[in-house]
Amino acid sequence: MSPRVAIAALVLAVAAGCFIDEQPFQPMPCGPGSPCPAFYRCVEGEGGAFCQAAYPPSRPDAAVSPPGPFRDYCHDAWPIFETYCVECHGPEQQLGNIHFRLDSYESDAGFLGARAMAPVIRSEVYVFRTMPPQTASSFPALAERLVVAQWVDAGAPFCAPPDGGSDGGTDGGAQDGGADGGDGGG
Repeated sequence: MSPRVAIAALVLAVAAGCFIDEQPFQPMPCGPGSPCPAFYRCVEGEGGAFCQAAYPPSRPDAAVSPPGPFRDYCHDAWPIFETYCVECHGPEQQLGNIHFRLDSYESDAGFLGARAMAPVIRSEVYVFRTMPPQTASSFPALAERLVVAQWVDAGAPFCAPPDGGSDGGTDGGAQDGGADGGDGGG
């Protein structure tokens, strides 16, 4: 075992031991003069205030999907991708650990397209807001980030059919490209 792995295992073992209570916690009264132990909070209940386990907040990506209108790739997501994302995830280069192109809806020529990457795009753009990276020259507004999340939540549809309904996340017959179904030229 390498020294790095041994140190990591030791740190994990110590950290795990810090959170495991050998004896179950017995509810105890609390208040201004008697605070709760670490990882507990004072909560009002029947018969007064008692210490209760303080759980961390739920993950942000577990939140309820944002409400809003139907969004599609051609009219809503593509213009945002073209403005903020294609410089690094387009025909000239594909930066990051996963090589994908946002100027292409479908996967093609060994690269994943926007449709295949939709859940990751939602997480990085809307939930964690790590994309575009801090080194970018411009950033989408919160409203634009919400549009991307709404597109993914709608099933990442390609284009709205002429009647205005959802295409159910299918590509509408196009096999490649941006808003026009071609080379991503918008």
